[in-house]
Amino acid sequence: MMTENMKSIIMRHRGVLFTEDAKARHQLDERKVFMAATLSEFDEAYSRRVNGYKTLEEFYRDNSSLTFLDGIDAPMVFINSRDDPIVPSVILEDVRRHCKSHDRTLLVETEHGGHLGFYEGGFLVPHSVTWMDRLVVQMAHSLVSGA
Repeated sequence: MMTENMKSIIMRHRGVLFTEDAKARHQLDERKVFMAATLSEFDEAYSRRVNGYKTLEEFYRDNSSLTFLDGIDAPMVFINSRDDPIVPSVILEDVRRHCKSHDRTLLVETEHGGHLGFYEGGFLVPHSVTWMDRLVVQMAHSLVSGA
């Protein structure tokens, strides 16, 4: 779904994003961009190229929040579900390691929740307040009240 949303955004601006100059400068193949079935295929065909990266691995490395973990001084809570289609559990290994060695960090992992906000309710009409919203309010309340 995310890949289709990205392609939809690109399609709306196709005239500007796929000029002959842009296609030549970034070595873009429009067909490959719009045939991408996964986010990594889309990133390979479009994102890494327009951002000047030679490889997808370099693009992902430089755009990962992992790059910035050691620079965080404030207390930090990471929340992720094991069924997240964008951030697979194996990628969280670095976050797990970081949290074990930094006492001002906490990783909350759930079995289910998806990627964005841990929505509840129906697929077509989700509740306006998510599980994550309630969790963040509870944590903030605990910090303020000293509980």
